[in-house]
Amino acid sequence: MMNVKGMMNDEMVKSRGMLPGFITAQGRQSEQDTSGFVFKNCEIKGDGRASLGRAYRGYSRVVFYATSMSNVIVPQGWDAWHYKGEEDKITFVEVKCTGEGANKQGRVGWEKNLSDTDIDFLINTKTFIAGDGWMTTLPSSLVSLYSPSSI
Repeated sequence: MMNVKGMMNDEMVKSRGMLPGFITAQGRQSEQDTSGFVFKNCEIKGDGRASLGRAYRGYSRVVFYATSMSNVIVPQGWDAWHYKGEEDKITFVEVKCTGEGANKQGRVGWEKNLSDTDIDFLINTKTFIAGDGWMTTLPSSLVSLYSPSSI
């Protein structure tokens, strides 16, 4: 569960509102970089306002899959941040999400719609998260924490 909290300062009090935050800030150096953030079966709630994410580098990749989103999510959902004009390189995706915050009306027009095959690859523990075999190097006491049945 991700809990969004708001914070006020004197400037925000004068403007009568809290500044929205960002749940993620992922970045890849290039298209060949295999990293990314995947949020699967999560719950987002709180008392602040937040974007799902912002681009930290030009090839950011974030997937929210089957996530319950409360109304804390701002309508536009995503922010290109310093990469405005380069949104075609950014991969921000929401699939099978629920709740008031998952309403895509008002979302940025450059949010990606990936194929089922691409989504399956990104949410599958064996292909994306452990694709390079790093999970096999974990101590046996941790393996059950990261097995596909627990993720």
